[in-house]
Amino acid sequence: MKKIVQLDEYEYNKLAELAKLNEEQINQKAADLWEKKGVAEIEINIETGHDTRHVFRIDFRPYIKYRSERFFIPDKLRERFRKIVKSELNNSVEQKFGKAVDMINICNNKIDSVNKTRFLWMLVAASGWAVAAVTLLWYFTK
Repeated sequence: MKKIVQLDEYEYNKLAELAKLNEEQINQKAADLWEKKGVAEIEINIETGHDTRHVFRIDFRPYIKYRSERFFIPDKLRERFRKIVKSELNNSVEQKFGKAVDMINICNNKIDSVNKTRFLWMLVAASGWAVAAVTLLWYFTK
């Protein structure tokens, strides 16, 4: 059984205003709860190092983790967040450290070429000593 209640305009406006206040309070409470008990957090792993060719790199791997299983962020949205975070991190690191990373790579290439040259000179010196030893042995055994 439904009950029909009639309100005059003043009472209706008063109830509508209370409903608006309640909606604002609900939104404010939701914002406060999100700040205090945020559902998801972004974890960023930063890896630095060089590969087998001695090329220095900085790599980022952002992850979105849940603090609570009550709420769910769809995979498509999480992937979108991950791409945005990775792009922004790459841009900011490139702006701040791009020249330093390039200089490290140039220095690594020069060190590698110096090591190769040093190894070749060591081979030449060792082969010279070997020739000298063989010549001396030949001379004294004759």
